[in-house]
Amino acid sequence: MASETKRRWNDFSWYAPEDTKEERRFIRKLDLLIVPYAFVSGRILRGSWYRGDEIGRRGGIFYVGLSLGTLTAGLIQAGASARLDGVSGLAGWRWMYIICALITIPIGMLGYFVIPGTPDQPNRLVLTEDDVVIGEKRLKRAGHQSHGKLRLRNLKSAPSRPQFWAISQSTTAWTPLLVFRTVEAPRFPKGYAFCLACAVVLIVLVHVLNTYLKRKEAKSNQIDAIENPEAASLDARTVDNKR
Repeated sequence: MASETKRRWNDFSWYAPEDTKEERRFIRKLDLLIVPYAFVSGRILRGSWYRGDEIGRRGGIFYVGLSLGTLTAGLIQAGASARLDGVSGLAGWRWMYIICALITIPIGMLGYFVIPGTPDQPNRLVLTEDDVVIGEKRLKRAGHQSHGKLRLRNLKSAPSRPQFWAISQSTTAWTPLLVFRTVEAPRFPKGYAFCLACAVVLIVLVHVLNTYLKRKEAKSNQIDAIENPEAASLDARTVDNKR
C-alpha cells in the first residue's frame, strides 16, 4: 500500500516534491474552486480531491478567511444600522438583511456552477476529463481509495463510525442559541465555559481518532503483507529509497 509523504509541522511548501507540473496546475485550479467557496460541504470536497497532507493547509486558510469575514460583517452591520436607518422608510436592521441577501444569494448561485463535485460525480462545467484522471491518479498514488457515490445506506452507517462523532462535535452552529444568552452578556458564564470544554474534548477526540486510524492502517498493512508479500516488499524498498 502506498503511503503519504510525511512532512514536518513547520514545512509550509504548497506542493509535494513528487507533484508534476500538470498536477500542480490541477492543484491550483482546485484551490480556486474549493478553498474560497466550500463551507458546509468543505470537508467532503477537500477529502475527495486532496491528499491527507494537503487538507490542513487549505482548511486553515479557509477558516482564517471565515474569521476575517465575520469581523468585517460586524462593520457592515454597524454601518447599515447607523447610516441607513430610516432610508426609504426602512429601519437600519432591515437594510442589514437586504445587504446580506444581495451578497449571499449571488455567491450561492455561483457556487452551484463552480464547486467541482467529487471524482465519482465531477462537475463537468469546471473540470475536464484530464482533470479527473489527474486527480484520481495522485490520490491512488498516495494510497487513497474511492468508495463510490454517496448512497442512502452510507448515511445510515455513518453514526457507527468514530469519524462521524469527531466531526459532529466540532460543529458550533447551534452553540449561540443554547449558551450565549443575551441576558448574560457580556460575561456569558455558560458560553465561554462551554466553548472551552468543547475545545478540550475536540483535542482529545482528535488524538483518540488518530490513534484508532493508525492501528487500523497497521492492521490493514499486515493483512496486505500476508496476502501479497511481493507488493509489501516493493513498498518497503520504496520507503527505504526515499529515506
